[in-house]
Amino acid sequence: MDIVEPFCGNTSGEVTINLTDFDSQVDGTPGSTVTWYSHPAGNNPIANPTMFTTGSTVLYAEVSDGNCTSIVLATFTITVNAAPQAFPADPLTACIIFPFDASVNLTSVEGEINGETGLPVNWYVDQAATIPITNPGDFNFSIPTSVWATVTDPVTGCETPTTVEVML
Repeated sequence: MDIVEPFCGNTSGEVTINLTDFDSQVDGTPGSTVTWYSHPAGNNPIANPTMFTTGSTVLYAEVSDGNCTSIVLATFTITVNAAPQAFPADPLTACIIFPFDASVNLTSVEGEINGETGLPVNWYVDQAATIPITNPGDFNFSIPTSVWATVTDPVTGCETPTTVEVML
């Protein structure tokens, strides 16, 4: 059994994963125990498989049903794609154009945010990046606020967030 999984890591190319999330892919038998190793001979057990931090690597899994243990170890290939860098931008300042309304062009700082790499920048009104700003070229607001931007690698789909302050 071979499992191959890509992950989005941090900008250093590392990711923390819960290996036990993949136990059922190694062996779907209820009641079986999966033990994870960093060596193909079953040496070097992973001390904490629920919080395993790594770069790209190959791990090995052994299955036991309490009576018998697998002879051949399953391989788990982890490919960690480094997240793109997102840089903080200077705060944006807008003048009030209508009583209690202001507008600012968020796209004017995309070069600062993506480091002039040309990688796409997506804009959100929430830190969880679930509510997109539909027109970042003309963002309207009425009180000083924060908006969130993510820099996305279109090849891997990996994203990195940053915050931009918008002031009156």
